[in-house]
Amino acid sequence: MSDVLCKYRPVPFIPIYRKKWICFPERLEDLSRKQFLALSDYIHEKGSHVPFLSAVSGIPKKQCRMLDEYQVYSLLNLTETIFETEGTTKHFFHEIKVKRQTLHGYLDGFKYVKFGEFIFADTYYQAYRAGKQSMLEKFIAVLFRPPLPESKGDLRIPFNEEDVDDRQPVIIKIPARVKKVIALNYALIRRDLEKKYPFVFPESNDQISGSGSWVDVYDSVVGDDMIHSKEYADLYLTTVMRKINKAIKEEMKRK
Repeated sequence: MSDVLCKYRPVPFIPIYRKKWICFPERLEDLSRKQFLALSDYIHEKGSHVPFLSAVSGIPKKQCRMLDEYQVYSLLNLTETIFETEGTTKHFFHEIKVKRQTLHGYLDGFKYVKFGEFIFADTYYQAYRAGKQSMLEKFIAVLFRPPLPESKGDLRIPFNEEDVDDRQPVIIKIPARVKKVIALNYALIRRDLEKKYPFVFPESNDQISGSGSWVDVYDSVVGDDMIHSKEYADLYLTTVMRKINKAIKEEMKRK
């Protein structure tokens, strides 16, 4: 966060100025959920800068409209470090409320996310990215689930692929802009995962390593050990990522 002194005219045609100190975010991690929503709107809608600047600076929209072109340019320039961020571990949606129902999301950095759960979520996410809009609700339904009573770790009920369609009627009621920002947040956390495990996510393919299918990656981990295949699916995502990343790295050294 950085402190910035902003000087503006309350009335554009009267040469009387006011000053306001504002605390400006420099990284994605500095943003609140409200600010991240404004960032997503600014990226997806490509509309006016006023709502975005108002959200990140705390300056009321009316006063943002009174800023001159140079002030707008200077403030937008301060946000460049946010846009330059390649990834984050911060999840802005630990829970969402829909029609008196509460759905819990995963924690920062995919904490407590299981490998099998991630395969389903990422498959739906990639289908959404490819243009299948209906997959967005399925993607969210995998990761956002009802609360698990008295849980001290993952606050969501365990993942069950058969429950995904049952949550569709609830997920559909989430505002479209919120669903878009949930996908954006996931993409940024996924990008952080890509940087940590570069052999699983090579630069030439932003989906997965080599094969082009999470099913193939899953088979490469499980192999012929079908008896314990469910145990692999129930392992934490980061545990499996380390295993795959190490195996690919060692295989490349042998070639």
